[in-house]
Amino acid sequence: MIYEVARVEIKEGQAEMFEADVARAIPIFRRAAGSRKMWLEKSIEEPQYYRIIIQWNQLEDHTTGFRESDDYDL
Repeated sequence: MIYEVARVEIKEGQAEMFEADVARAIPIFRRAAGSRKMWLEKSIEEPQYYRIIIQWNQLEDHTTGFRESDDYDL
């Protein structure tokens, strides 16, 4: 099992839109082969920063499986 972690900086006033976009993306990632779960974390100390965490069974599920799927371009 591996974790993919992306640290994202959001412009002021864009947090609500960003969170809504991530919420729409969660089902896409969750249906990907080898994906175990996905969630969003907001930094308490630096509220403009978020972490998107996706748990995969193995690296190839993300690098090959998901990136080569039709969902990758959504």
